[in-house]
Amino acid sequence: MSLVVHTIVKGGIVVSADTRTTCKDDNGHTRYDDSAEKIIPFPNYIVVSHCGDSKVNDLLTVTEFLYKIRKSFGKKATMSELPLKILNEYIKSGSRGDTTFKVSGYYEDMFASTYTINTAKSTITLSTDPCKYGASYNGVTAVAHSIMNSGIDYSNLSIKDAIELTHLCVDTNIKIFNYHAEQSIGGVCQT
Repeated sequence: MSLVVHTIVKGGIVVSADTRTTCKDDNGHTRYDDSAEKIIPFPNYIVVSHCGDSKVNDLLTVTEFLYKIRKSFGKKATMSELPLKILNEYIKSGSRGDTTFKVSGYYEDMFASTYTINTAKSTITLSTDPCKYGASYNGVTAVAHSIMNSGIDYSNLSIKDAIELTHLCVDTNIKIFNYHAEQSIGGVCQT
């Protein structure tokens, strides 16, 4: 598990993620790597993050996959089109992984929203409606849920406060998971 949080407020979009990936080594032992890049900016005011499996297949990490998508479709894809392009390319790669992608960005009319792509179920869900403010997150923990759903008025949250809140949510989870037996959230917080 990982934690990615997308927050949309009037002033913009804020995305935070931890840097930990969890995988099994050749002997089946759990191994942690705290150097993952889980936030990939795209052209056209779009940002994509990911959590879950760190590889699309044996030869391609999810981050490398997203860079390839950005190179192929980045300048052409709109917020309405990019989620389906990501899911289609993921399926074409032959992956049977379980990676969740969050795609936040602006439509041509400058309203923002977030889509969630669940590769295990091959579904795309609109997580935050256009013209609505709020947060969407995956790698859900009780702590993340409590922080992001604690009565916050996202429509009146400044971009500065949204940055602080979103970063705080991920950073707090990183600290709390240091004490868990399975430290599936960790590393540092990228915002």
